[in-house]
Amino acid sequence: MSIHSINSSILGIVLITLLFYTHVLSLKPYLNKPPDKARFAVVVRTDLNLTKGQYALLTAHTTVACYKKALKEYPTGIKIWMNEGQSKVVLKASEKGNQILPALIKKAESIKLVTCATRNIANTKAGQIAVAGFGPGSASKIKKVTGQLKLF
Repeated sequence: MSIHSINSSILGIVLITLLFYTHVLSLKPYLNKPPDKARFAVVVRTDLNLTKGQYALLTAHTTVACYKKALKEYPTGIKIWMNEGQSKVVLKASEKGNQILPALIKKAESIKLVTCATRNIANTKAGQIAVAGFGPGSASKIKKVTGQLKLF
């Protein structure tokens, strides 16, 4: 066996090893993947009688705030959510929204789900939440918190 063929064999092994580890590292975000799809939910209070534009603005603000918070608290989940198509749902809390949203947030925090709350000072009493965001996170956790709510 010549030196040239030994060097070619070693080079081949090195290349295969590099390709393998590159592939494994690209899958790293999925190694701690939640057992189900990732999802994001926004819950709006319909008892405030806001305009469509106000609902859109508050929902967008809540979405961005939750995303930024999740980048710090759940970065792997953000990558998974992004790769799975950023599933989102907007739900409504129609009656007693001023009581429902804080209860939902408390429940979400107890199961380690990212939450954000947005207040609309013009249409709510001081400190009341107008829109709440949940996730991105495990769809089953989102359902535990918001499963009883209807689509907005």
